[in-house]
Amino acid sequence: KGMCLSMHQPWASLVIMGFKWFEGRAWNHEYRGPLWIHSTSKAPEPKVIKEIEKQYKLHYKRIGKNRPSFPDNYPTSTLLGRVDLIDILTLDEYKDQIPKEIQE
Repeated sequence: KGMCLSMHQPWASLVIMGFKWFEGRAWNHEYRGPLWIHSTSKAPEPKVIKEIEKQYKLHYKRIGKNRPSFPDNYPTSTLLGRVDLIDILTLDEYKDQIPKEIQE
């Protein structure tokens, strides 16, 4: 049960692996609960992976939390796993309610 969200890599895997805690969208939805994450068919460019991993290394260092291990690969066109969608915030709510040190 649940809904599914398709995402480009490497972000899709980073959600599943626990790196990425927030995801921005231009639309709202009433749904809360299990959310399946699907990776799109577009293969990520190695330079994009390197840059995103670098950003998350800095982010985790800045917030003082242990960083999970990065995935060995970023598969495409597949269902990666499930997360729990807890809440949906507007951009203004996100900026006001989420502590700045953990904002992505």
